[in-house]
Amino acid sequence: MQMTKEINDRKNTISCVGILSKYFTQKLTTAYARDDRRMYAMPLSLNAAKLTRIEIVYHPLKDLILANVKAAQQKKSIYPPVVRFLRVIFPFLERFFPGLARRLAIYLFLTPVHFPYKPAEEELLLTYQRFEGSYRGERFYYYAKGEGPALICLHGWSGRGMQFRKMGEFFVNAGYRFVFIDAPGHGKSEGKRSNLFKFAAAFEEVLSHTPNVAAVVGHSLGAASISYSISRGTQVPAFVVLGAPVIAEDILLTFSRTINASSFVHDAIRKAAVDVFDESFDDVAMQSTFREVKVPVISLHGARDTDVGLEHQDYLKRINPGLTTIRYSDLGHRSILKDERVFNDMKDWLEGLEQG
Repeated sequence: MQMTKEINDRKNTISCVGILSKYFTQKLTTAYARDDRRMYAMPLSLNAAKLTRIEIVYHPLKDLILANVKAAQQKKSIYPPVVRFLRVIFPFLERFFPGLARRLAIYLFLTPVHFPYKPAEEELLLTYQRFEGSYRGERFYYYAKGEGPALICLHGWSGRGMQFRKMGEFFVNAGYRFVFIDAPGHGKSEGKRSNLFKFAAAFEEVLSHTPNVAAVVGHSLGAASISYSISRGTQVPAFVVLGAPVIAEDILLTFSRTINASSFVHDAIRKAAVDVFDESFDDVAMQSTFREVKVPVISLHGARDTDVGLEHQDYLKRINPGLTTIRYSDLGHRSILKDERVFNDMKDWLEGLEQG
């Protein structure tokens, strides 16, 4: 029943977005000159974010259109075209179609951007063993290489396991078995939508099939998902946290800023968490679940992380003052997965645990 509801909501949302996109490009975006002879056609499409000069003499929504196109222009070097388009239309949806805006926000929050494997990653993947898991009828894949104590790695939202490729080669050469997961809806795994609970379920299945685990490694949502799993009773020997989002309200704020939405979407997502998953959003965020993590933990964070600020690492430290923390002044949210200094710090920490 729940799956049927999700499918119907998705179809309705996609249909409505298509209709509204056509409506905005054909109707709301035609601005007329005062003499009624000259007309400026300004489609709220991908090109709208690229316009350097907007001339609107008259339009009933002139100020709102200009404000949102300006916002899209300012962010054009940061966001991909589809996101720029959403940033332009979302304030209109909130004002005139709040029900649709709510459904679209929830849909976007649960739908990762899919990044396919690059040719070099495909070639490297051939050197790994591939294993298959399943969650509610959807297959997901995980990969392993090397011999020795195992590290199990879980990527973040819209990521993929091969983001750990440099870390994997480092630890395989250091005598570890390196295991990484393509979470449901990511990488080569099946599914279009995903969430923290799917991430956690995939992690738990991989953990149950992996002997001699030295530590588990989570990046971004991967770390939050592992923390959730531990808080529900999953046993792990040690936990490596990379760029983890911790504060629930800040997670929602980052999302709403990305799509140019108001705090209106925060309540919508919180309500959906209860209605669909029977869980409180704040209760499954790391700000709550990390309180139940009693194993050794190291948190590594880049000072240039614009996705997850340093305040999130500070929050973890307040929860657990004994937490080991390391910061890198020149690393960001994804570059932390590629830097050998990070790998060496992880290795030194793991060796320190072994020595007691």
